[in-house]
Amino acid sequence: MALATGFAALLVVVVSLERNGWSAPRFIIRIGDASYSLYLWHWLLIPLLSTVRNGLFADREAPELWRWIFIFTSIAVAQASFRWLELPSIALGDRLSRRIAGDRVRELG
Repeated sequence: MALATGFAALLVVVVSLERNGWSAPRFIIRIGDASYSLYLWHWLLIPLLSTVRNGLFADREAPELWRWIFIFTSIAVAQASFRWLELPSIALGDRLSRRIAGDRVRELG
């Protein structure tokens, strides 16, 4: 419950700051744009990077380093997925929906 309350308070503060002319740094906005890709990919990267880590460091040294590697790898893969999969898919969907809508207008007209 405390986490939800804290997140809600943070959200109120950020909205208030944006209304007063503050904007988030560009890299934060880019991560937000690719958040769905990040959500999808991080679940696949957890076992993959765990396997790599266990193969390289059987005694599990440097856990903090591996956390940062996981974070940066997840963001990089999500950005690539957003750029080369999600944006083209959105554009294709837009083109198809305009074509379908145009065909229906011609049928009715």
